[in-house]
Amino acid sequence: GFASVWFANRYPNAKIIAVEPDPSNAAVLRKNVDPYPNVRVIEGAVWWENTTVALDDQGDKSGIQVRAGDGGVRAMTIPELAGTSKIDILKLDVEGAEKELFEHDPAWLANVGVLMIELHDRFRPGCSKALYSALIRHDFRELRHQTANWYVK
Repeated sequence: GFASVWFANRYPNAKIIAVEPDPSNAAVLRKNVDPYPNVRVIEGAVWWENTTVALDDQGDKSGIQVRAGDGGVRAMTIPELAGTSKIDILKLDVEGAEKELFEHDPAWLANVGVLMIELHDRFRPGCSKALYSALIRHDFRELRHQTANWYVK
């Protein structure tokens, strides 16, 4: 929830949607963002289709990954989360699910102004390839940061 708190402080008039698939992490996130009425917490996963997915715990709560399969975790698409609204900043840290997210025609990228993403090829080879293949169809330029890549229109 650190990023959600940071964005809520930096952009107090922004509508912030924080998605967390792990129930115990979601509980901590809710507690951390409780003072911020502009942050909405959704317990679920970001995925390329509306379905359910399974969680794979890599041994610590920061490494929880989602994968295809019926694990009972609600998975939502970006359009389901944001509707047709313009997304000024989309921060994605989905522990490898970016591969599936960008492999399946992400037309929703047309509504994104800035994409901040951490790629996880070390977990799921092909994440970077999927992202770059999707971005080539949109007018983004890349800015690299220490731990994340930003793509700006």
